[in-house]
Amino acid sequence: MPEPTPAEHCGHLSPRTLLTTPPVECVLPASHTGDHADDRNVRWWNAPAPVPADVREQIAEAIALHRNGSASDGRGWYRNDDDHADSLALADAVLRVPAIAGLQQLAAERDMLGRETDRLRRDWTAMRDRAERAEAALSEARTDLAIQKAISADLRVESKARGDMLERVRGAAALHRQGLISDLELYAVIGAAPDPQEQP
Repeated sequence: MPEPTPAEHCGHLSPRTLLTTPPVECVLPASHTGDHADDRNVRWWNAPAPVPADVREQIAEAIALHRNGSASDGRGWYRNDDDHADSLALADAVLRVPAIAGLQQLAAERDMLGRETDRLRRDWTAMRDRAERAEAALSEARTDLAIQKAISADLRVESKARGDMLERVRGAAALHRQGLISDLELYAVIGAAPDPQEQP
């Protein structure tokens, strides 16, 4: 049974992992650290999306261009390492602006959805391939079963024919012992020619 929701909880919404998956609310206290979690303890990452290094550097370079003017190649330049570090710190401040951070989050969510779409496409392809292999195996099994049924039917016909023949031979042998049919008639039933040495 899930634990009761604290009176004051975080309320952060989980990211959408599928287009049809509604976000769930984090029920941990507002001051919690680490991952978010819902009332079933399903967790999701709490860390902000990392900013690509080139974006951070591009913002720092734009700041240097504004402060120091352009270099010979038209790009911003840094007076020294401290100027570079200061420009990067200002770039970090820009990236913390809610609107910019929101754009970064949207980009991260877009990338996440893209990865999820790729994963689902791979899963679907794998399932389709398994289904095709299963269908091929089923078709082969059906063919084998049809062959087995045909062989079984032939064996039944052959077995019945042999049984009928055995009954005729037994009947003819009984009549022969009683002297009711001749040797030639017995051989005719058996389907064999008499041995010439046995002829009187």
